Amino acid sequence: MVQFVYPQNVKRSPLYWLNPRNIWAARQKIFRRDNSIAWRRAMEARYPNYSPDRSVPFSTLVGGAGSLPQAFRFLILGDTGEGDHSQYGALPIIRTMAPSFIIINGDIAYPAGRNEDFTRGFFNPYKNLGIPIWATPGNHEYYSELKGSEFFEVFCTHTRNREWSAAGLRQVPQPGTYFELKEPGFPLVLLGLDTGQAGDMDGERSGIRDEWQHQWLKWRLDLAQHEAKSVVVLFHIPALVDGQAKSKDTHLVELHRILAQYPCIRLIVCGHIHNFQAYTPATFRTFVLQQYEVAPTGNPDYWVSGGGGAYLEATDFKNPAYPLRSFPTAKQWGKYATGARKALENMGLLQNAIGRAGIKAAPALDPDEPKYLSFISIEVGPQAIDAVSIEIPDAEVTPYQGMPLPPGTSVDVMSSQTLVTPRAINSLLAAGQRVRLWS
Repeated sequence: MVQFVYPQNVKRSPLYWLNPRNIWAARQKIFRRDNSIAWRRAMEARYPNYSPDRSVPFSTLVGGAGSLPQAFRFLILGDTGEGDHSQYGALPIIRTMAPSFIIINGDIAYPAGRNEDFTRGFFNPYKNLGIPIWATPGNHEYYSELKGSEFFEVFCTHTRNREWSAAGLRQVPQPGTYFELKEPGFPLVLLGLDTGQAGDMDGERSGIRDEWQHQWLKWRLDLAQHEAKSVVVLFHIPALVDGQAKSKDTHLVELHRILAQYPCIRLIVCGHIHNFQAYTPATFRTFVLQQYEVAPTGNPDYWVSGGGGAYLEATDFKNPAYPLRSFPTAKQWGKYATGARKALENMGLLQNAIGRAGIKAAPALDPDEPKYLSFISIEVGPQAIDAVSIEIPDAEVTPYQGMPLPPGTSVDVMSSQTLVTPRAINSLLAAGQRVRLWS
């Protein structure tokens, strides 16, 4: 077994999460209103130079040369930003996969999207990758004192260009918190959406419906459908998760009704829950029909992918109403979870009054090991485009299996030199869940 060498002061102790300042910053419900639609409009009003279509060519991120190579890959990570061992543990594999760019599907900067959280959860871990990184905002980015402005400045403006340069990342500002990647003559479209602080695009809590984003989404999907493109849709907060419908917890009715009506959509990817869950097109169709009373004409897979580096959440689901495939498996989760975590869950203490108020005990009980990480690779080739889940049982073991490394070999997670073999990457690709996006 190899031993990972991490930068100093990376591990976050339980005292970090139990610090009253961080507990208060990361609260979800107590004295907190979701006005993120209004906040977003105010942010974008300060930077009115974006085009209405919010569309950027893939080639701008893939080398910026104005044309696409026949083969490349990009990665979709979710819930990355703890800035601890588990987040850093994915780096040797990410570097070996050599993506052209990365999209992080929310929760980039725990606990509350502050500038210091972006430094620790984004700029430091991905230092010297040398590629563009885009993102959709998660709930934690909207918990910030500036109501999400930090996210907007980092990803949508040149305000923080010195930090991008110092981190060795190629800065390509994205056209707002929701966006499109689309290239003439290229069969894939990627749409990144903004589900706000609490998934209230219907305005049930705030009284403001996200009509602009809904209208924009229909506009871009109409074009993709007309042009016979295949579409991947990303947003942070899911409504189908843990084998259950979370329709009462989220207000994303209009969003899912729109998504159900477009056959061009091949894959929907959410985050927010810290594991990997895959729901088939048949399950998605049943879910939409039962929960939103709409007969779907679309047929997408629906994935929850939030295993990019934050603390893991349980997969030993009790009586799921909707069948799913999950990673880690229930058996793997049982071996991973600490005794204290299991005891609290068995006693129901993670769902007590404090838990229901939105303050979770789980981060403080995180064993912070680089195990059961997961993310998605979009594999682009001349004959086909596939989405593949990368499911890593143990980052310190899996990538190095079968290699003549002496026991105890040290691997610097920040080093550009990699010992991970192409064979190991191909093994991960072969073992993952796969969706054909185009052929």
